[in-house]
Amino acid sequence: MITIGICDDDTHFINELHDHIHDIMQPISDWQPRIYTSGEEIISSIINNVFDCNLLFMDIVMPGKSGIDIARYFYEHHIDTDIIFITGSKEYVYECYRYHSFSYLLKPLSRTDIANELNRYLKEIANVPKCLNISIKNVHYRIPLRSILYLESDCRKVLVHTPQKDYEYYEKLDNLENALIPYGFLRCHQSFLVPVSRISSYQTGQITLGDCTIPVSSSYRNKVDELFKGHIQPSDTPDNPLITKSLSLNQGITGAIVCTKGLYLGSIIRFYADEEIMLGRDGTICDVVINLPRVSRRHCKIIYHKATNMYEITDFSHNGTFLFQSDCSQSNGNPTDSLQLIQLEKNQPCLLKPGATLCFGEKDSIYRLI
Repeated sequence: MITIGICDDDTHFINELHDHIHDIMQPISDWQPRIYTSGEEIISSIINNVFDCNLLFMDIVMPGKSGIDIARYFYEHHIDTDIIFITGSKEYVYECYRYHSFSYLLKPLSRTDIANELNRYLKEIANVPKCLNISIKNVHYRIPLRSILYLESDCRKVLVHTPQKDYEYYEKLDNLENALIPYGFLRCHQSFLVPVSRISSYQTGQITLGDCTIPVSSSYRNKVDELFKGHIQPSDTPDNPLITKSLSLNQGITGAIVCTKGLYLGSIIRFYADEEIMLGRDGTICDVVINLPRVSRRHCKIIYHKATNMYEITDFSHNGTFLFQSDCSQSNGNPTDSLQLIQLEKNQPCLLKPGATLCFGEKDSIYRLI
């Protein structure tokens, strides 16, 4: 079940958008709506602990608090919700990205626009790594669950062991057990919580996790035995404030490219570290579809290298992938029409820094690496 909110001061538009979302979601997934007519309503529901949206469609220009104000509030208060902005203005693209919005759609919206973004969102959210949300001396950390080796209780503190480092902070292991068991973790001892996927062997009294041996106490032995006999069934994964699931809060691990001019204005394509993303017109062979006449079926491949903060782009197209010259003047964050373009060499990887501006075949549609 996914909860989708709509925030707009135009009730007619809310009803229309709700009907579109309902028709799109019905064959895909169960969903429930939340309706807001102002930003103040959203903040009030957060303060009263009743805000539960996974995704929020939100207008930018509204009386009182604007959509940007709400996005800033989400960002500052670590609200675990993704935002798709819906607006009649083109001027807020970069500001919206700064606050980790998922996408930016221009009114009037078509059902195709909404369907494309919803399908893209559901695909990305299914792949985003769930993270353990912790705070150490007022610094927030989000540790991907798949990177956790095990958790260990030490008096009033918990140590989260990962291959890179250990995180030590004040927390009760009981609270973490309740939060993590739905995500494949097992309590095997008063002092230990382990991910089942990392268990390499089990014998009475101990679990082996690679090179590490974890004790199994007598009070937890029956539960561990039941697990390995296959009698314990996976549980549901309810919302828990210790686990962050949204793209917005977990977005620090990604690069991104944003459309700053053209039909796909405001669309944001995110990249996980060293993940290959194929762009093109054919959805059967590409990860991201850009359905424009001069975009090839299989246009180009982009890889974001997190270690160097560089993008590797390889062109495969008929009409070319073009880079705006780095010394060109710019207007309102977009290259001017008079600027010359450099065509990337076909089938040859090219490394580009964040800030580079590109177009894929269509010179009227411009993208910027973030």
